[in-house]
Amino acid sequence: MATAKKSNVYAWEVARTKIHDFIVSVNNQHVFTAWIQAQLVIEAQARYHHHVGHSVEDAVAMAWEDFDVAARGKGSPHVAGAIFLLWSRLPSKRDRELQQVYTEAFKAAQDATAAGRLRYHSTVFNSRVLTLKDDFDLVEAMPIDLTPISDRLKNAKDIKQVLDAAQSFKERGFTLVEGGASRSEPTADAKPAAKPKAKANATPKEEPAPEPKISPVRLVDPDDVF
Repeated sequence: MATAKKSNVYAWEVARTKIHDFIVSVNNQHVFTAWIQAQLVIEAQARYHHHVGHSVEDAVAMAWEDFDVAARGKGSPHVAGAIFLLWSRLPSKRDRELQQVYTEAFKAAQDATAAGRLRYHSTVFNSRVLTLKDDFDLVEAMPIDLTPISDRLKNAKDIKQVLDAAQSFKERGFTLVEGGASRSEPTADAKPAAKPKAKANATPKEEPAPEPKISPVRLVDPDDVF
């Protein structure tokens, strides 16, 4: 019997499917809305990873892996916000169910990921998923692939280079997501282009509407929203 090929990045689809199925089964509008919002938080994290140089595939996987760690109280606060939102909307009598779903979903994603491709130490993934009744004030876990950077950050020049790289996405234009599409946000300094003088008796020419750019890291299925 052939062994299923494991993913070279965090197998986030496995975790998302299991969590999504549970959220749907809860059949609660507030919980489902929180799930959509949580995925948008994950999307924002993916956009950051993408803008600083990672491929779209890697960026999305990294963001979901960060979400996994945040569920254990060891993630970045802004990602943990997505975890808090879901817990706050779920009826407390179902806390243990969601805790079990998270535990099984994340474990399945980790097992479906190739050995050595997870970005956090096994001790982090082996820690239990927390609920709002637990203490989330734990020491934040750092990805393994960031450890070597700590030595370079001791040099002031390198710190500036890292910050410049992290902020370079601003020059490429940030986007606002609207209904599955995104559009560029105009800059404050942008000046309107001068209109050419109209010729006498000239027929006005209609400009075609610009086509929206589809977000490459959109994580929410349209069927889930509409």
